[in-house]
Amino acid sequence: MMISANQVSYSQYVETFPLSQEDIIEHLMHQYHPDLTVKQRLFTKQNLTLILEATFKLSRIMSFSKMTVRDLQKETGISMGSLYNCIGSKEDLESMIIEGVSFITDFTQERGLELKLDDKSYLVLSTKAYIYLGRMFKPWYFFVSMESRSMTPDNLEKVKKVRTTFITELSAFLNGNMVAASHISTIIQDYIIRDWKYEAVDIDDFADHCVRLAILLNDNSKILGDLPISA
Repeated sequence: MMISANQVSYSQYVETFPLSQEDIIEHLMHQYHPDLTVKQRLFTKQNLTLILEATFKLSRIMSFSKMTVRDLQKETGISMGSLYNCIGSKEDLESMIIEGVSFITDFTQERGLELKLDDKSYLVLSTKAYIYLGRMFKPWYFFVSMESRSMTPDNLEKVKKVRTTFITELSAFLNGNMVAASHISTIIQDYIIRDWKYEAVDIDDFADHCVRLAILLNDNSKILGDLPISA
């Protein structure tokens, strides 16, 4: 029996979501290293996995802007030559992480559309999915949110595009109200980034709270009005 969007829990979403970090890294390998032999591909994939995990760890300690390739080398034990062969440069590594989050976003959007839900159910599922994905792939989302202030202009534009995707998609089910969609996105971003504030809050309780907020904003969108903001 199909569970309604309203009844979907975090554990159920994790169990049924067909995308893992390994899938993201496979996607990045296809994008950035399409011409490797099987043996080279396995070696590079292992290194890239170590590099990404080290980047997420170090960026939370010292910030990505202060982190050097030498710091990555010390953390991973990978030679400098292999590091550069794998990531190209720090800017390229930053682009890879953004591409990873973009891949998650696009995959989730396409999967949601395939379900052919009514507007209210899609609003509920989209809101919950954004929260659940933020927990499932927290290092990726945390990096993109926290490091955007020091990104290159090109990479910052990519991040804006990722953020815009959710807000624009959500606003379509809020009578086109971009401000209402932005309100929901902002509280979810706060939940993902400032997890210490929500230590005592169950993720499903928070998801249900955001769903109620989304429905309330949707039902009162005309009264609240909209503003000509850019996502």
